Amino acid sequence: MTLSKAAVALFGFTLLAGCATAPDDVKPINVPTDSYQYMSCQQLAQEAVRVGEAQDKLADEQGSTRWRDIWTGRDILSRDHERSLARAKGELNAIQAVQKQKACGSTPVPAVPVTPAASATPVK
Repeated sequence: MTLSKAAVALFGFTLLAGCATAPDDVKPINVPTDSYQYMSCQQLAQEAVRVGEAQDKLADEQGSTRWRDIWTGRDILSRDHERSLARAKGELNAIQAVQKQKACGSTPVPAVPVTPAASATPVK
């Protein structure tokens, strides 16, 4: 490897080292299950959906922050969502643990009624 290639590689590694953590690499924090023990299985399922949606949004924001850091080489001005994402992952783990304790199974989501589409063939 030539000196210039080594310098470019070292510069690239330096940029990545200072960047926001990739969303998949964020580890959940330990969240006590106490807050969810009083909930019914249906309430737990609803809370899991709410927390899951928040987690997805935070993961998207964390991913955007990471790419912005990589492309600009600056992580000082970026808003890192790692702590919030770790909390959301921990909450979801706690909810799932309570669902398992209560043997909740999957709570069915109400189906959206399907309206029949207009027929492509004319009715005689």
